Amino acid sequence: MMGSKSAYEFETTDSKIVAYIDSTLRTNQTHIEENHLNNNHTNKYRIELSNDIGGYSCRLYYDTLYDKAYLEKDGGLYEAGTDFARYIDSFLENTKSLSI
Repeated sequence: MMGSKSAYEFETTDSKIVAYIDSTLRTNQTHIEENHLNNNHTNKYRIELSNDIGGYSCRLYYDTLYDKAYLEKDGGLYEAGTDFARYIDSFLENTKSLSI
């Protein structure tokens, strides 16, 4: 539909959702050297976690064709679980960023 805008953010203060996302982002994942993430079958999301004293952000790449997920954080690219990617994707099916 021409001229329509979709929402570009999902925001929550639900402590269970925040705790799960925070725990997953802080878990050590396997570092990978390079992957071609600029294609038509990779969903790209920016995830931000913040509170009154600060926060951090990363990018999630979810390759739906090959069912792989990657987190770009701390200057590197890391493998991530596809369960986590599907969880984030379920909130953001029509959006591109997540703020918590």
